[in-house]
Amino acid sequence: MSERFWVKEDQSLVGEPLWDEIQKKGIQTKTRITLPQFEFSVDEIEEITQLGIQKSECLIKRYLENNVNDFKSKVFDLEQADYGINQIMARMYFIWNIHPKEEVRNAAQKAVEEIESWQIKTSFREDIYKKFMEYVDTSPVLQGEEQRVFEEIKDDYKRMGMMLSPEKRKEVEAIQTEVSKKALEFQTYLNEANPVLEFEKKDLEGLTDDQLKIFKRSGEKYLVEARVHSQVIVILENVKNEETRKKLVFARETRATDTNLPLMKEILELRKKQAKLLGYDNWAEYRLETKMAKNSKAALDFLLEIKKGIRPQFEKEIKILSKLKEKETGKSDLHYWDYYYYANLYRKSHYQIDTDALKVYFPLEQTLNGMFSIYEELFHLSFKKVELKNPWVQDLQLYSVFDKESDQVLGLFYLDLFPREGKYGHFAQFGIIDGTRLPDGTYQRPTVALVCNFPKPTDEKPSLLSHSDVETLFHEFGHAMHSVLTQAEFARFSGTSVPGDFVEAPSQMLESWVWEPSVLDRFSGDYRDPSKKFPKETLKRMQEAKRSEYGWHYSRQLVFALTDMVLHTKDSSFIPQEEANELMQEILLNPLEGTSFLSSFGHIIGGYDAGYYGYLWAEAISYDLVSEFEKTKEGLMNPDLGLRLRREIYEPGDSRPVSESIKAFLKRERSLEPFFKEVIGN
Repeated sequence: MSERFWVKEDQSLVGEPLWDEIQKKGIQTKTRITLPQFEFSVDEIEEITQLGIQKSECLIKRYLENNVNDFKSKVFDLEQADYGINQIMARMYFIWNIHPKEEVRNAAQKAVEEIESWQIKTSFREDIYKKFMEYVDTSPVLQGEEQRVFEEIKDDYKRMGMMLSPEKRKEVEAIQTEVSKKALEFQTYLNEANPVLEFEKKDLEGLTDDQLKIFKRSGEKYLVEARVHSQVIVILENVKNEETRKKLVFARETRATDTNLPLMKEILELRKKQAKLLGYDNWAEYRLETKMAKNSKAALDFLLEIKKGIRPQFEKEIKILSKLKEKETGKSDLHYWDYYYYANLYRKSHYQIDTDALKVYFPLEQTLNGMFSIYEELFHLSFKKVELKNPWVQDLQLYSVFDKESDQVLGLFYLDLFPREGKYGHFAQFGIIDGTRLPDGTYQRPTVALVCNFPKPTDEKPSLLSHSDVETLFHEFGHAMHSVLTQAEFARFSGTSVPGDFVEAPSQMLESWVWEPSVLDRFSGDYRDPSKKFPKETLKRMQEAKRSEYGWHYSRQLVFALTDMVLHTKDSSFIPQEEANELMQEILLNPLEGTSFLSSFGHIIGGYDAGYYGYLWAEAISYDLVSEFEKTKEGLMNPDLGLRLRREIYEPGDSRPVSESIKAFLKRERSLEPFFKEVIGN
């Protein structure tokens, strides 16, 4: 079976001129551009899963039979055996999150579980480990990325416990298998949990007619899906009826509690046991060993410094909003379900900001095109739309990415923009094909997808975005660029495959672009009269309002980050939701009785375990990166700095330590000063 087996080509574009051009350029530059053919039936999913595992077994057999003792035979070929099955896994995970049919999503979820189980079992195979160690014992002299991948595989085996006795290794393997199974169950229960609340129009007082249109109707009742973020936030920010807001918060924060809270407890106990078996004090020490922070003390010290610095701002904000509630209702007890409503009211009254009214300046297509032009200029790229003849949903879009100077094709990205039944409910970039050097010497360029849930256009209006939506779009597209621009030789280092406490920094920094007036002027414009740009005075007030809400924003992030860290460092017996609720009460506001955000806190189940602090850690780095642009005359659109950002941060991925990449861009040691100056004011 050839490498093409891993990702079948979609033949629907044969004859499309741009696609022919893309393929021609790929041949000229020894790169492979692949448009994946997705397995969109249960039979196809089951077939590709079995074939993928079979081919991986064949590659492993060939690896074990090869007695040549060099880098290619002992390291590169081992990486390639992983690469193919990982590409199938990526497609299955994507299909699980986006396909309209439940039976297809279920089949993809089952495939993810089956592949993951096989991968865990294979990673503990002693025959593969011994074959690799034959090369280790020769003490090879390697350079650059080859040395880095060699050292990482060695470390992987150590962290898996391959140096332990066979009995303890089996125990570690069993724990990993069980955790993987339970984590998939957790995500499945969460995906399926979508309580729908029925409200009469009087219950939704405060919503405009346009806002009401985002909800489905059942007779005179409006149906609100507690899973869908855009529906939740519009109610929490605008609906006057406190009972309505409270009911919605209760529904959202009791999603899957019966199933997921017990699973969370079981997963935490298993992780604790695995860490002890591997010789670590706790799961956090195990996980942070490979991160920038290196240990839980460094992460906790960082979080506690933010907690101390932000507390006065938080107390000031709550005092202001409590007075606002007292003025409106006669009651000053501000609750969790009150915050967004009174914060929005304060924005409108104090800063004269009506976030919903400002959406007219950001029609979706116009915003997308404007964002593309900014990223093209900043990173020296060009984007070209590829016409799709058989998209899985009607509004799907596909773009190719070219280097502007060389005209070399760099990759592809899909845009799946609107909500639908069963689809992932928030915003994310999904990797579909990873960038890597292939055995024939060609380079496989990446393909990714941006999955969003923007409001759908209506007969009267286009899809209109809030400024917050635009900020999210710039952020997630930053992840897409991080993936597509990669030049790393190995998939394990390419794109966003970097330490978890750095991965958000290259995207977080790009949020700053939507707060710069000269940048907004490039693409904002009232859809009724595009010559009317986003008002600069309004943006200035929004910046002031944003800073006035830092207390809440960062306190909320601290609740999540500290909960994650506490749950993964605690040694004694505990009840997770009680620990989480105590931190919520201490740092933020009292949680609604009977609720627990842990049941939907998928981050610490699926990849951000003992790592949620990384959002804040990375944000501190992002402010430092942005500060270099702000020092220049051209500001955020400095093309030389944009190219340096691409070369030193986006392209290397983890092919060298990210601390070296940061220093190469900054041309100095990194600093926390820009972050604390912005957030805490010192």
